[in-house]
Amino acid sequence: FRASAYGYFGHMWELYAFWTLVPLLLLTVVSGAATMSASSLSGWAFAVIGIGAIGCIGGGVLSQRVGSARVAWWALATSGTICLLFPLIQAIPVTWKLCVMLLWGLVVVADSPQFSAMSVKACPPEIIGSALAIQNSLGFLLTIFAILITSYAYPVIGSKVAWLLLPGPLLGLLSIRRLLRPGGLFGSHRCTNFSGPK
Repeated sequence: FRASAYGYFGHMWELYAFWTLVPLLLLTVVSGAATMSASSLSGWAFAVIGIGAIGCIGGGVLSQRVGSARVAWWALATSGTICLLFPLIQAIPVTWKLCVMLLWGLVVVADSPQFSAMSVKACPPEIIGSALAIQNSLGFLLTIFAILITSYAYPVIGSKVAWLLLPGPLLGLLSIRRLLRPGGLFGSHRCTNFSGPK
């Protein structure tokens, strides 16, 4: 449970701060390109955030085959890699940067249902409600600080704000690595909990 909860905390550091930053990051993406209308920018922001629904569903389906921990690990690894590289790819064409944003939106939330499923599986039935309430409340407390820090930092450091999100995926990956070991509880766990983002 601790491994899953700490992984969830890392995930939460990134997720809602990323969603808050999406419109600002899209402004960075299209800067220097042809003028994009406000409605187009809003549409792209909706697409980047909304595509996460496909990530959650796809992650749930995939977890039936490879296990929740592996789905969560790959989602964290992918979003963490994008956090690391995003400030370094500003010179590539706008179309490619928009594709990177869509990929980020797809994977940033794909691990959320998996952490819920793993935490439920790890708890004795009589304390599941209390355990998830504590896990979720601490996760949302963390995300408040992440949103505040990144929102204030963006006007100063621009696209490098992605590096402030990176500790979340790194913590998550370190926390759940032992769940991937052969014989680990969740490496082959078939997730039946198909809840949405927590």
